[in-house]
Amino acid sequence: MLSMDNEMDQIRALVGDIDAEQMRFVDSFVGEKMALFIPSIGPCLYAITPDHSHPAYSFILNFDSGTRVVVGERVIETEPGTVMAMDPGASHHELIEDQHGRYVAIFIDRQYFEQELTHYPDIDHLPFNFRAFAPAPELINLAKDFMAEADNRLPGRYQVLAACGLRICHSLIRSLQNFPLVVSESSDRVEIHKAIEYMHVHYERKLSVEDLASVAGFSPSHFNRVFRRETGKSPIDYLIGMRLEKVRKLLRSGTVRITDAALQCGFSSSSHLTSCFRQAYGTTPSEYLKSLK
Repeated sequence: MLSMDNEMDQIRALVGDIDAEQMRFVDSFVGEKMALFIPSIGPCLYAITPDHSHPAYSFILNFDSGTRVVVGERVIETEPGTVMAMDPGASHHELIEDQHGRYVAIFIDRQYFEQELTHYPDIDHLPFNFRAFAPAPELINLAKDFMAEADNRLPGRYQVLAACGLRICHSLIRSLQNFPLVVSESSDRVEIHKAIEYMHVHYERKLSVEDLASVAGFSPSHFNRVFRRETGKSPIDYLIGMRLEKVRKLLRSGTVRITDAALQCGFSSSSHLTSCFRQAYGTTPSEYLKSLK
């Protein structure tokens, strides 16, 4: 089993010759055969390295059109709500943009993925060659389950991550092959995820419940009720928590002052940030910065 000390070794086994500095803007969630990565407050600096490749299979679940990938002489523009499949050893790089793209990168150990492919003997295992496809509706929830388990670090963590990873792996294979899937009649959860992704993209803006309800296509009262049922929090509390995590990431990077971090992440002032920060974490941003030294 992996320990915290050798997670970086596992990341390198999947991603390539990457170091912690190149990942300073990236949130990582690591299992034994799979890892998920999210650019949080900036791009992955390894992803923009010209003509790099990965030892593992990688699948990029895109939430917007902000990511462009260079493959040889062509530039691939991502489409929101699609997944891009990359083969091991396929050279590419991400273009630097004014605003980094919103996506989840799923890396799966080559031998493990190809073993799971053998359960589908009737499909053609051609190279994926940066193919884009529509994911199954459950993929976002499966990814969230994987990330939550990785963050919790409870006993049995890697057994649960292996189970989550297996479901993610087969969901991707089945989606690639357009296998028919039964979709739940209720779309409430999917619509809530739309609102959450909208928060991730526009967290620095002044957002109201009415704005978010409109994104989900709900009335404000119905949106409030469904959001709390799905997340256990009100929309505004969830948004503040998201902003606070962005602030902590910025402060850990050592690149901005507290006031700048507050304004970049949607707080009206540093005093507003301090109040929310203390309520959430029992300390102030200044004290948090001191604890990092």
